[in-house]
Amino acid sequence: CLVRPLVGCLDLTHNTSEGFRRAILLGDERHRVRLPRMLYGAERVLRPYSQADAELKALLVSIDESLGTSGLVGCVWDPEGTSVAVVVDSLFLHASRTQRRMLLKVPLRDIAEIEPREQLQAIALNLRPSSSTGPSPLLYRAADSGARRLVAQMLNAALDAE
Repeated sequence: CLVRPLVGCLDLTHNTSEGFRRAILLGDERHRVRLPRMLYGAERVLRPYSQADAELKALLVSIDESLGTSGLVGCVWDPEGTSVAVVVDSLFLHASRTQRRMLLKVPLRDIAEIEPREQLQAIALNLRPSSSTGPSPLLYRAADSGARRLVAQMLNAALDAE
């Protein structure tokens, strides 16, 4: 009559001590099987898992941790895959994968208009006079004309939505 409850108590003690032992040996780190999902749009909606978007989020967070909760509106990679132009809910970003640094970070509300500059292989971001982002215009440079065109379309759509 006392054997079953006693065995149950001993099992509980054993399992609890095993859990503590594992926690101490492995530490508090959670081991992820895959990277965290990207959030989308100003509403920060979760969509089905995308490895490419998860890698983009990991890159952005490794450069600037505050971007972890930003909602992705759109992105354009250069043909070599070394840099990416990104529009998140309130920012335009240009990040380098190889250098692991932000090349350009501009709040969308500071951009008055965009203007292609084919001679410079760039897009000029003309800023509002009240902007504290820096000198106007800022240049987003990309050697590939297709990437520049896609970035211009993405920025126009984001500015129209503002």
